[in-house]
Amino acid sequence: MIEKEIKILLSQNQYKKILDTFNFEEEFKQTNNYYLCEGASVDATIRIREKGNITKLQVKIPKKRDKSLHIKEEYEEEVTEIPLVISKDKLKKMSGYNFPNDAIYTGKLRTERRIYAFNDDIEIALDVNQYLGITDYELEIEYKNIYPIEIIEKLKLLNIPIDNVAEGKNTRFCKKLYEIEG
Repeated sequence: MIEKEIKILLSQNQYKKILDTFNFEEEFKQTNNYYLCEGASVDATIRIREKGNITKLQVKIPKKRDKSLHIKEEYEEEVTEIPLVISKDKLKKMSGYNFPNDAIYTGKLRTERRIYAFNDDIEIALDVNQYLGITDYELEIEYKNIYPIEIIEKLKLLNIPIDNVAEGKNTRFCKKLYEIEG
């Protein structure tokens, strides 16, 4: 599956503006358990996401990145546990990519997420993320076909910049982890 999304990091005030502007219909908590594969030739995100009673191993392989726009190939399958190690063979079988080493568990990021379905092709996720002593705020606009210009125009009216480079949750988590571990 190809995932196309615009990621925007927000201040707490911008988060509140968006929360007051859109009619978010769904709210839930999820946990991303992150893994690192040393020596991988691709900057893959390897995680196990816990959401309600569903636990999925997910591998995301970047295809294109342009400032806030992220396009990735995404592979996922349900799992029953959160292991300390995910074998490189399992990752290859799932994604088709060769990983040089097993992926090792590095930690977790918890998200409180609100969802607004703009239409059948566009979904907005508004997140509060907590990890390694950090709280940050993020907007993700995921779309299937046509670039979500109506949403972008609305964000411009709220003075929310959409062209800034925005790192994904996995990258932010890893940077903070490296900072802590030195």
